[in-house]
Amino acid sequence: MVIGNFEVKAISVSHDAVDPVAFRVRYGRYRIGIVSDLGRVDRYLIDELRGGCDILAFESNHDVEMLRTGPYSPPPLKARILSDHGHLSNEQAAEAIARIVKPETHVVLTHLSQENNRPDIAYSTVSQYLANRDVRYASLECASQDRGGSSVLTLDES
Repeated sequence: MVIGNFEVKAISVSHDAVDPVAFRVRYGRYRIGIVSDLGRVDRYLIDELRGGCDILAFESNHDVEMLRTGPYSPPPLKARILSDHGHLSNEQAAEAIARIVKPETHVVLTHLSQENNRPDIAYSTVSQYLANRDVRYASLECASQDRGGSSVLTLDES
């Protein structure tokens, strides 16, 4: 689909909603991946985003240990979040990001749970995973639910 100067492609994902999707947006020579609200990452999503994102906004919802041991309740909600139709853990996000990014990719971790994650934990988990596998990327940050993220790339059509 084309909207003005933007080409937008919806990519089906696994979540407990009606027809959930991630997006790949192209603006001139730039590509942006927007991935949130999914319980697992499949090959189709990886193939659609691999090696082609200048900016990758990617869900890093929860720290598994914080979710399992924390006061967040009821237990069925914990089980839903941990399921293939729930939300991605920091580790799941790191694994997927490692398969998608290129050295020029700016990564923004999004949809961090206020109860079951912290920006320092999400950042540390993902950055250590990528470093341990020598995965190169341009930058990594956590978006805030209140402020979003910083401006990491100025898009122009040149």
